[in-house]
Amino acid sequence: MIGQKEDAKKLHGVDAQKIWNALNTYDYDNGGKKQVFLTFDDGPSQNTQRVLDILDRYHAKATFFVIGKSLAMNGAAEILKQEYNEGMAIANHSYSHDYSHLYPGRVLNLSNYTADFDKNADLIKKSLGFDFE
Repeated sequence: MIGQKEDAKKLHGVDAQKIWNALNTYDYDNGGKKQVFLTFDDGPSQNTQRVLDILDRYHAKATFFVIGKSLAMNGAAEILKQEYNEGMAIANHSYSHDYSHLYPGRVLNLSNYTADFDKNADLIKKSLGFDFE
């Protein structure tokens, strides 16, 4: 298997770095070409494998926003690895996803927020087996 990141770029026909650069420079001109980004707020969960099968059937890619508590589910780390190995983007969606903890009184608690996201980042790294950023 060739490098996963390079392989993902070649398979999808989209250079992720070009997208990253465009988003960070607020350059949203796409020459009139329509583009869709699929995202899933998905644990992983019991539905993830079905979603991955459908994406594979249609040669589509997506971003999976991972919730840390869900990584405790039996087999979740393997599902996360599968997502990555199939060229999906992995994003941190907090450990708890508990708005009363992250935004008590509907106000951001930066300490809670940072700790929650850091805890999830550590779990994602542990699950994927490398320094995920």
